[in-house]
Amino acid sequence: KIADYIIVPSNYSRASFLKRGFDPAKVVLIPLCNEKKIFLREGVKHYPDQFTVLCVGGNFYRKGIIYLLRAWCLLGLSDAKLIIKGEIPNEFNYLVATPGVEIISRYLSEEELSGLYNDATLLVLPSIDDGFGMVVVEAMSVGLPVIITENVGAADIIKNGEEGFVVPIRDIDALAEKISFFYKNSDKVKEMGKKSIET
Repeated sequence: KIADYIIVPSNYSRASFLKRGFDPAKVVLIPLCNEKKIFLREGVKHYPDQFTVLCVGGNFYRKGIIYLLRAWCLLGLSDAKLIIKGEIPNEFNYLVATPGVEIISRYLSEEELSGLYNDATLLVLPSIDDGFGMVVVEAMSVGLPVIITENVGAADIIKNGEEGFVVPIRDIDALAEKISFFYKNSDKVKEMGKKSIET
């Protein structure tokens, strides 16, 4: 109440203030950008031979990772890989045992993280609540198409069907459908990845 202005990174965040009755003129939207040293290797995107889905998220529950794991189980892609950079609670270890799932819980340097993005086919961020989702911009900067939910603030910079897809929260079927779309359409991976870099 005593602030002259409140800076928010997305329309999703801004709406949370407006719903609580804050003056719209006081709530200013300034989007975030890639602040880490996440760069496209050799200036060209090389997609891996093995279809590789990447999810980078520190909070298992808030980032909706349970829904991604369930979608992955539903797909049953024996020749594909899902890499999750984050912690998985012990009670969900049975989902991690699914073929092709790799969990990276240790700290990664910016160089290692950049390598992770560069070696992926696409990024999925299925958050339930995410004011922006910096990992989306990081992934786009190296040419990855993205699948995110409508509650990821970075949806502001995504045109659905151009840089990737925006799906409803907690929608396992929608996540599976969009991952399958990229799995079956490598030309669309490249086309949307190119658009991601431009955006």
